[in-house]
Amino acid sequence: KLTGKMLDCYATTGRTGKGLFYFYKIVQKPVVLDDEEEEDHDADMVATMPRHKDKPVHVRMKRNAPPKVYKIPSNVRNLQALQQQQSHQQQQQQEEEEEEQQQQQIDDASSLHIQAAFSFAESLTHGACGHAPMELTLGHWNALIRVCCHRGAFEKAAELIDEILPQKHGLEPNTTSYNILLAGLARVGDTALMKEYLIKMTYKAVPLDRTTIACLI
Repeated sequence: KLTGKMLDCYATTGRTGKGLFYFYKIVQKPVVLDDEEEEDHDADMVATMPRHKDKPVHVRMKRNAPPKVYKIPSNVRNLQALQQQQSHQQQQQQEEEEEEQQQQQIDDASSLHIQAAFSFAESLTHGACGHAPMELTLGHWNALIRVCCHRGAFEKAAELIDEILPQKHGLEPNTTSYNILLAGLARVGDTALMKEYLIKMTYKAVPLDRTTIACLI
């Protein structure tokens, strides 16, 4: 019982403004009557009116403004949920912007300069210059990788090394192929992707040379 009373002390004292709110307030407005108006009013009615300092007053209940958001737990929860939702939306928007940037990089790969290089390379396979049709060698593809890197289309260059050469043309990129990409990444300071492709070279047993080390340095 004693401990219960002690806890009750915390419940009955120290109440702060956060735990209390008055929805209404009492407003007293003095009734000012001229002699003629006082005669018109019913004497019994005036006598029964509330009085302040021995003068009749009108008493009204005036509604206060709604409580602040932080005083209502459900509003606080809704606000927190809204903030989390906004944070999620911002994160989602940021991810969408990053995807757009990546897409922009891919679009850059379709620039006229790169299109012209790939079109010319394809024309060689058809003998468009009056020669016999020829199959593109790894040297030709390395030249196209260099074109992509010089134009900043690193995603396209990486696609050539990772997918197009080994899967569509049966060619394995060599040290020169990787060095071209590493050199391009080094010029823009993309050390993370450089490490990734260095690991790929090691995993695929592609030998490193002086150019590879120079790119890493």
